[in-house]
Amino acid sequence: MSSKKLHVFEGVDSDSPLSPLLGEKINVKLIQDCWDDILRLATSISKGTVTASLMMRKLASYPRQNKLATALRELGRIERTLFTLDWLQSPKLRRKATNELNKGELKHSLARAIFFHRLGEIRDRSFEDQSLRASGLNCDLNHFCAKKLNHTLTRVNVIQGYSSDNKHKILYHFIAVCRKNKSY
Repeated sequence: MSSKKLHVFEGVDSDSPLSPLLGEKINVKLIQDCWDDILRLATSISKGTVTASLMMRKLASYPRQNKLATALRELGRIERTLFTLDWLQSPKLRRKATNELNKGELKHSLARAIFFHRLGEIRDRSFEDQSLRASGLNCDLNHFCAKKLNHTLTRVNVIQGYSSDNKHKILYHFIAVCRKNKSY
């Protein structure tokens, strides 16, 4: 977070205790001047007339900084500042992001474990062979996860057969063990 700066509007005192966190001021006049173009661009992207990636490539290809691209950058600064403030205020948001990152890391570590015979590298030369190998890896991952889910559901069904007073305690314990072992 140290590299992220909070961008502020005119009138914010730069001598405040937060001044080390403050970046450049937001150019509201530029956003106002380009507002019609920004709305036109947003409508075109939302209607599917043009893709966002194509528009970003077009705007980036101009030799000089385009006025619309600069206005979009200013809007992005506002959005990033709002998100950073939400991030700092919300432990729930930070926990959710950490959990999502952990899921991705677990998937990658599983993929490395399954794909160990080639040291986790795809060495095929052609794009088609690389795609086939990657698809095979994804099929293996999905198969492994489906078997794991099936095994877990079988355990839960066995627990469901227990008497109701023990069932909740056992399910609670089972879920805690699964979370601890990341086997859900």
